[in-house]
Amino acid sequence: MFRQYYIELYKRMRHMDLKITVIGTPTIELNGAPLHLPLKKAEAIVYYLAIEGKAGREKIASMFWGAKDENSAYNNFRNALYLLKQYFPKDFIKSDRRHVSIGTIACDLDNLDKIIDIHYPLPQNLSDDLLYGFDILECADFSSWLLFVRSQFKTRVTERLRARITACYD
Repeated sequence: MFRQYYIELYKRMRHMDLKITVIGTPTIELNGAPLHLPLKKAEAIVYYLAIEGKAGREKIASMFWGAKDENSAYNNFRNALYLLKQYFPKDFIKSDRRHVSIGTIACDLDNLDKIIDIHYPLPQNLSDDLLYGFDILECADFSSWLLFVRSQFKTRVTERLRARITACYD
């Protein structure tokens, strides 16, 4: 059964259509099907990288495993990175000795600048929080970061909606 799961996963990954939703309830979809990761912190790393882009290995390790000693934090981070590399297509998770990033994806956050265009339909979830309902209680640094990016997101949406309204009167 476990082997069959990986065979099916491999078949789906040969043709990769990866979509990450971070506005509202977060989701990861591979070829239109939800992709569920077994570790919430690994899932959080994907969302973090989808929002931030590239990040330092040390920063991610301390954000999610800061309460542990340095060796344990790095070991847990490496295990999460290994898990992500198993679930995602080859070369999607990019890492070197200092940084980690993800490959090209379709992310709803990338469409934020399009809402200035009066002909672009406004997404229904535009008033939702980033990563709504997603939190890791034992990771204070992640929670702090999440509050910060939610505030930035609301500011960006407000600025773009003002520009859209102004464009309506031009």
